[in-house]
Amino acid sequence: MPGSLRSYVAIGGLAAVATAVAGSPAAHGFAPCAPGTEMPSITAQDFEAGNGGTLTATHSIDLEANFSDGSGRDDFQASAPPGVRVFPQGPNGVRVISDAPGALPITLTWTEHPLDADDCTASTSTTLQLRAPAPLRFGKLPRGLRPKALKFHGKYFGGGYAVTALIGRYTDRRPVELRLRGIARTRLPSPAMPFKVVTVSLRSIDPGLGRQRYLRSPKWQVTGRTNYQSTAFFLESRQKTGATRYHPVAYELQVLQAGRLMLRVREAGKCNLGGCTWRVMKVQRGG
Repeated sequence: MPGSLRSYVAIGGLAAVATAVAGSPAAHGFAPCAPGTEMPSITAQDFEAGNGGTLTATHSIDLEANFSDGSGRDDFQASAPPGVRVFPQGPNGVRVISDAPGALPITLTWTEHPLDADDCTASTSTTLQLRAPAPLRFGKLPRGLRPKALKFHGKYFGGGYAVTALIGRYTDRRPVELRLRGIARTRLPSPAMPFKVVTVSLRSIDPGLGRQRYLRSPKWQVTGRTNYQSTAFFLESRQKTGATRYHPVAYELQVLQAGRLMLRVREAGKCNLGGCTWRVMKVQRGG
């Protein structure tokens, strides 16, 4: 596990006490170890929340088995309920991710090599208590997403916009989904028109963390990314044309996290390099 995270929070303050189950069925092809086999103390830390942070659903939870001899064990692994992802973290650790808050039972198993007996399988169990994450939400919407501020003589005059959602210590870390559909018309795309879709990762275990993602439709571009520290999610949406004459532009953009709507924007009109004139502008902010 990373050196900066070696000081783990004891599970006693965050989860149920570990229970030795040396008599459980063998998981490595060996018989269960005899009663009295040493059981390690189990510690846990929320990777995203950092030292002292409460264990949170959707976050990467690092578990470590601490044996009295300071060594790891062979075949160290963990089992968890369906839907929970488990990743090895060396000879005495694992990382688990569960998107569901509440009780999370984990069973750790490993191989022991007694000096006066055959190899055997030992195990211990614990139950983590995961708090519900805070929803990822955009801050105050800019002027470019406030129709009343842009309306003049029945039309809306504007262009692109940029919004930010801060990623706090206990924020939901599931990926953000960007969905865009657009046409070179002055009317909104049909509901039957398929979306182009990309996802932006918010946690290190998911592929693409830190990568900028793009979506394009006729004369329009959407960009999503996180900053280097993964403390903020940025969304930019703007016209993509260098022409001085106006071009018809219409699109629908949806921003979701785990199916929850964060933002929906629908605009239809015409744009050039100087900006856009919309005849339709609809903005919906999610909960």
